[in-house]
Amino acid sequence: QRSRSLLRACALFGGYLFAQWAVSLVVLTLAAFVVARSGENVHRVADFIFTNKVPIHSLAAILFVLLLHQLYPLTDTRLPAVFKRNFSPYHFLQGLILGLVLVVGGLLGGHFSWLGFYMHFDEIVINFASTVLFCLGLFTFVVFEEYLMRAIVEPQLRRFGSSILLYVASSAIFVGLKLFQFELTSFEILNFALLNLVFSTIARKDRSHMSSATLAATFLFTLHTLFSLPFLGQDMPGIFLLRAVEIENASGVRSLGVLLSGGTQG
Repeated sequence: QRSRSLLRACALFGGYLFAQWAVSLVVLTLAAFVVARSGENVHRVADFIFTNKVPIHSLAAILFVLLLHQLYPLTDTRLPAVFKRNFSPYHFLQGLILGLVLVVGGLLGGHFSWLGFYMHFDEIVINFASTVLFCLGLFTFVVFEEYLMRAIVEPQLRRFGSSILLYVASSAIFVGLKLFQFELTSFEILNFALLNLVFSTIARKDRSHMSSATLAATFLFTLHTLFSLPFLGQDMPGIFLLRAVEIENASGVRSLGVLLSGGTQG
């Protein structure tokens, strides 16, 4: 039974990595084909991939979850197991308050500048639809990765040692997954390691990956969908528009707003 559960965890994790790679490859191929047909500069392909990494990885997560559901009973993973109904209002409020405190503190401290509404009135239907689709994709992305880490990978790690070893190994796997998906700096690697520590603690305490997923999704929605702050340097579609005040001192250290906003090294 133990070897079967370990094999399932490795297969799910490996299958998810393959899905991420395959979808990225298909999107890259299609983008290159369109650019080649239009005669535009080939550098536009790289720009398109970079600015759409979050939607691409979200699409890969959606397709992988649907595939697992359709392959049942060959797989043990179904939609009700991933998207459990035990919604956590407490962690929803935590994520919302944490995001709002960060935004309000940044505005009052002069680290963020308010630029008004991201959505234009004449394009509000299209912008709103794209924002909703982005939120659904990001929600699936976050929930499935929390399910993969907290319900599948960490129970296997827990069998091999103490809680400290669990946190270290879990953070290494989580950061490795993010490095596979994004180009990260050392500052961003540290951020993801600390986030994994928080999410793992919450999921273990509540015995549900939906608790950590609710906190993570709400926090990301508040910053990147409600206030359109960039994610790892990528602009996000949202409702209001905030931007960091970029100030660089003589030692090359950028402003606190850039670090907190999700911009370069954010």
